[in-house]
Amino acid sequence: MLDWEPHRALFADKGGLFFVEKLLRQGALYLKPDGTLYVEFGKGQEKGITRLMEENGWTGKVHPDQYGIPRWCSATKKSS
Repeated sequence: MLDWEPHRALFADKGGLFFVEKLLRQGALYLKPDGTLYVEFGKGQEKGITRLMEENGWTGKVHPDQYGIPRWCSATKKSS
């Protein structure tokens, strides 16, 4: 993984959720109404992802990978 992923992506601040938080804070600015944002995340980060979705006004679901490990989410911005 270290050979392919940018260092910033693997060792991000805020427990590795720095960029996910930024996406969730700014993502709705770039989506059409009811657009969905898809985000992949690391093993063990699903609680932080769920919290960030709720704090930033998104509804969504965490999805498992082929091994049953929570690995990505689909998030839709709540209507005002």
